[in-house]
Amino acid sequence: MKGDIKLGYHLETTFTYNQDSFESENIGDFFQSVVGLDYSFAGKWIILGEYFYNGRGFAEKTTLPVSDFSLLDEFKYRHYVYSQVSYQHDVFLNGNFLLILNLVDKSLIVSPNIGYTLFQNTNLQVFSQIFYGDNGGEFSPGRLGISQAYYMRLTVKF
Repeated sequence: MKGDIKLGYHLETTFTYNQDSFESENIGDFFQSVVGLDYSFAGKWIILGEYFYNGRGFAEKTTLPVSDFSLLDEFKYRHYVYSQVSYQHDVFLNGNFLLILNLVDKSLIVSPNIGYTLFQNTNLQVFSQIFYGDNGGEFSPGRLGISQAYYMRLTVKF
């Protein structure tokens, strides 16, 4: 569901049914939902906020194994907040700042980004991910083995 009443809103829900969920080693049935609001102004700014419910995730803080930095392959907990602020300076230059907060263990990712359109089909992005949280937290530097990551991405569309 998606719409606009001064603010943009969206709601997405999935239900995963596992016909083998009665087996002890199989995953049971679960819901996942996202509800969000966005607002744009001055023709250049967009503010977005979302709540993500992961019915498959842990409801309470638990000890997670050390990660091999294959980050965000799945969300491990049940409740998250995502927010993003985007700025489109002109047709070439844009930037955004996003945050993902795990509401269960209070760990978070902060990611600033700047992008430039080199040609009509070619974009260059420079961004980073900065991790915060207690040692056992999903996004904690202690669990991930890294506190900051920096990237440069060149995308060419044919």
